[in-house]
Amino acid sequence: MNVLIVGDPNDPLIDQKHKAAESELKKHLFTSVGFCRHQASNQMEYFILNTIMINQCETVYLLEGWLNSAGAVRLKKLAEDFGLKIIYSLNEYWTKILNEITKISNAIESVFGFSYSKFTSKSRERNYYYARLIFFGFCRKHGYSLDLIAMLLNRDHTTAFRLNQNFDDELKFNQDFKSLNEKVLAAFGNNTPDNYLSEKECVLIINKLRNNQL
Repeated sequence: MNVLIVGDPNDPLIDQKHKAAESELKKHLFTSVGFCRHQASNQMEYFILNTIMINQCETVYLLEGWLNSAGAVRLKKLAEDFGLKIIYSLNEYWTKILNEITKISNAIESVFGFSYSKFTSKSRERNYYYARLIFFGFCRKHGYSLDLIAMLLNRDHTTAFRLNQNFDDELKFNQDFKSLNEKVLAAFGNNTPDNYLSEKECVLIINKLRNNQL
């Protein structure tokens, strides 16, 4: 199976990450068809080069730090439009994030009574919406980018940008929302590391994320 490796061209460790990823992928019978650094003189050249590489592969492998590159984000969207499979590298970065969002989700569930898969669904029910906003607020506090939060919520960047404004407005003007947010904050503080995921569980969640099952 042919795979295109995608990373952040400005990452000083990009070459080492690429080599390590290529070595790991070969163990699973993947054949690397290229390494996309998103370096092009203009948008047209960028689109043509990426389209050529995407047409040669069935899978795109996203290296750690890919969300720091606007080009990598665009290429991921292009790959999805082409129907390619997306693989996220499993490493300490993702394990840390997944454990953090598990702790956040546990706190939200203890207050609202429903799980991560419910409030990241497309439902517009008020409590689901409030839970999404609170989840957004926690992720923003942890320093996650809008693109990463959008992916975790199964939304696009535009929606994440709108949630950014809505969270501040609801917290300022909606007393019910403010009270719920405070309850989740308290639950989050009481959430112990015992609820954290194992590496195996992280792998399962990443598989669901990359296959859009969450």
